Amino acid sequence: MLPKSSCSLEIAETQKGNTVNGIPLVETGDAKLVARAYNLGHKIGANVASTLTAADLEYWEQHLPEIPDALCRGFGRSDQKVPQVTPPPRPAFALASTNALEALKKAEDFAEKFFGTRPDLRKQFVMPATLPWEKVIVVYDPGDLDNGAALEKTLKAEPKLADIYEEVGVMKYSGSKATGTPTLRFIERSEKPTADTMNLSADEMVATKRTFLDLRGYAIAFGTYHHSTKRFLDSETWTRFPHNRLPDGGVAGGGWDPGRSQVRFYWYRPAARDSGIGAREAVDCVLATP
Repeated sequence: MLPKSSCSLEIAETQKGNTVNGIPLVETGDAKLVARAYNLGHKIGANVASTLTAADLEYWEQHLPEIPDALCRGFGRSDQKVPQVTPPPRPAFALASTNALEALKKAEDFAEKFFGTRPDLRKQFVMPATLPWEKVIVVYDPGDLDNGAALEKTLKAEPKLADIYEEVGVMKYSGSKATGTPTLRFIERSEKPTADTMNLSADEMVATKRTFLDLRGYAIAFGTYHHSTKRFLDSETWTRFPHNRLPDGGVAGGGWDPGRSQVRFYWYRPAARDSGIGAREAVDCVLATP
């Protein structure tokens, strides 16, 4: 499972009153557009030697099928302004009418097995009165895990999740260090990201000012969900973590590749969009007063 090759290349060209937008140029049937694309490709190629390292060269020579997706993820345009996205109204389900209590127990079971201690989450955190979903996953971070440790303890500890691919080491993203304080979040119990975030860019997601699951929380959520169901998050989609970024702005994303049987972590340009990529909205809980 890979992102669609047209994810971040949005081509707009007016010909005879028709606009070609958001599809690969080879599918337009327009020979002039295809010729222009090849011309641009020659100009891109001229920059390869001054951009790639020897390690990069060796990697891409051995991973030719991934080039279209890397090209797609690398071509968010600087002239694209970030529109303000207003989230739709959310329902409010009373906590007791959701599966929250069951999900809390599953999170405690998971923490006991994989983190070495069993928390009492209902005493440790203030529970929300309502949730926007009837079915949830509880994501408990004990506070002493950085991104690397989270992958080790929540994914690699499970035989079916042990093979992880990191396009860039997960410790290189912002927010990779341990929080130092336990956190608790509720997310929707869904194998796909939050529906209304699909096809939004990371910058558009940030502009909504909503709370989204981060990379470390995703690893915990993935492990928690798989441990209780033996199923996988994002076997047909990808989840983006809009606040976890590389120094050059690249945004972290992850998902399950059933063909390779891997949890895979990629990066995307902040302006890139794809109908198969979204984020997971989260509800934070505050620590209870001692």
